[in-house]
This record gives sequence, C-alpha cells and structure tokens, in this order.
Amino acid sequence: WGPGLYQNDVALDVKDTYENLLHKGVLDEEITDRILEEYADSLIDADDGPVIWFALADIQQRRGRLDETVKEKAISLIDAGLDFSAWKNTPESLQRKRTEALNKLKTRLQSPQKPEKKIHHPRLYTCQWRIGDVYAYPLTSATAQEAGLYGDMLLFHKCDNTTEWPGNILPVVRIKLYRNHDVPPTLSDFMKLPYLRISQRGSAGQPEYIYQIMLENTSSRVIPKCLRYIGNAQEFVVPSDEWVFPQKNLLWGALWKWFDDCIIPRICSLNKIES
Repeated sequence: WGPGLYQNDVALDVKDTYENLLHKGVLDEEITDRILEEYADSLIDADDGPVIWFALADIQQRRGRLDETVKEKAISLIDAGLDFSAWKNTPESLQRKRTEALNKLKTRLQSPQKPEKKIHHPRLYTCQWRIGDVYAYPLTSATAQEAGLYGDMLLFHKCDNTTEWPGNILPVVRIKLYRNHDVPPTLSDFMKLPYLRISQRGSAGQPEYIYQIMLENTSSRVIPKCLRYIGNAQEFVVPSDEWVFPQKNLLWGALWKWFDDCIIPRICSLNKIES
C-alpha cells in the first residue's frame, strides 16, 4: 500500500516479530533462523519474498546486528530487480519512489556496520493473585452513582491467567455484584451471587454470553488501593450460557483508569440491574 519499506503488511509483521524476539532476549542468529522458518512459504513468493529479506536486513542494520547472509541476499535482490514484479503495473512515480527506497537501503547495507544497540528489556508485571481469590471493589465513581450502584461492590473472582505482550501475566476474572451496603461481603455471600454477563454474542434465539475479562494491570501501582481481599473460593460454578474465547489473550480487557466507565454500563444492560 506504499513504496516505503514498511508500507506493507508482510514487512511490518517481520519487523514486529524481530523486535518481539529481540526484547525477549533471543539471540540474533536464532531470531534470523526463526523468521526464515516462520516465513518459509512466503519467501518463495515472487512478491512477498523480497519484502521479507528487505525488512529483515533493514531492521538488523538499524540495530547494528546485520547478518552477512541476510545482507548479501537483500543486495542481490535489489540488484536483480526482482522486487518489481509487484510494481510493474503501478504509476511511474510510485516505481521511482520504490527504487529510491531500495537504493537507500542498499547504501546503508554496504556502509560500515553500526555499533550494536543495547536492548532495554521491559520490566514485566506478574499478577500475584491466586486462582480462586476474591476481591471486593467498592463503586464510588460518578458513573456508579448515575447507574444507581453507588456504594455497592463488584466482587472479582480470579479464574485464570493470560499473557499480554511483551510478557505481562494478567488476571482473568469473572465478576459478581454485592448490594448490601451495611454488611461487608463474605465468601459465603459471594458463593450465593450469580456471575455478571460482560458481553453478548450469537443469535437472539440462542445467545451466548462472555463472563470473563482481563484486568489490564501493567504495574502493581495502578491497582486501586480500595480493593479488599475477601478470601479464596476454589469452587467455580460456570454459567451454562458462557462462551469462552479459544485464546485467553483475545479476551476483552479493562484498564483500571476507565474501569467503571467501561464495565458499569455493560453489566447494567446485560444483567437487567435496577437502581
């Protein structure tokens, strides 16, 4: 969708794959081998093959980690003009811009290798909640007040973990609503309450509901101080109409910063909660 090196979905995928593996501490040679193996079918494609080599050579050169084999392959493809099978029917202006982009790449590849750039590995977060832990979250926001839930509590029941890039371990929870303002919730109270629906899918005749959400904590500092630990409930009575994502990392997530604004309207509409 453009003449630049990364104005292409395949090139962007290669770049993201390389960066992700690099930040995870994978060695340079192994990263190259993994990418060439992962994109083996695309490498033999007349359109995608050159794009992969160009992207890999470019990102390695910019990181000061240029593999000699990758360098020679990219330069040979530029010299042979094999990239232009995908550009032969485009306007001449785009072809010129593509040629300029590849010539600039070739010049950089042939220049002295840059010093290897140090990789700053991100500090990863791991949720310390155990499976079965129950936490009470008091509703005190303006959104809760508008919904008639001010002073009530949401009870989070951790049912699983999921991993989110670049490797944070986040909690997956189901939620219940506790409405007795005068008496603090107990595990016994928790067990009597139904789980709340978070989203709906399927037909009107046979709807299925999503009950699980991911709490997107990237630091313990963002977890609300008002959360109160209730106890650990290992009994999971899974709702009969629950639909579960085949991959946990595809779960709908909620940031604490906008939690009330995102969740309260959903649970009120899907669970017929009255003020």
